[in-house]
Amino acid sequence: MLLVFEVIGIEQINSMRGRAVAEEVLSHLVSRAMAELRSADIVFRYGRDSVVALLNDTRADIASSISARIQTAVRQNPVLARSDKQLYVDVSVTEVSCPKDGESLRDILQVLRARNAADMRRPAVL
Repeated sequence: MLLVFEVIGIEQINSMRGRAVAEEVLSHLVSRAMAELRSADIVFRYGRDSVVALLNDTRADIASSISARIQTAVRQNPVLARSDKQLYVDVSVTEVSCPKDGESLRDILQVLRARNAADMRRPAVL
């Protein structure tokens, strides 16, 4: 099971607060995700602004629960940005699995793009 996290409005954060703050936001997301995962799970950056959690041997219902815990942790714990101001952010999560969502990496990436498109149009909370 893959959980793909996108910070909602990361482009706005990047343009209004700078790339350094956007990187702090992404690091915050990684830290919160790692705190909720097992040692057998893997967290990594995907592309410029996404974070992926690879949940080894995990049922869909358990993955959804983990996903919700990570979202809550990110929402409830602000990022302390370089300006020493607290920045609250929100994340969207896309869950994908093989073979349910596709047999190939290409198929799975198409599913990810389609599912993320609507969420990423929401504005950031700055």
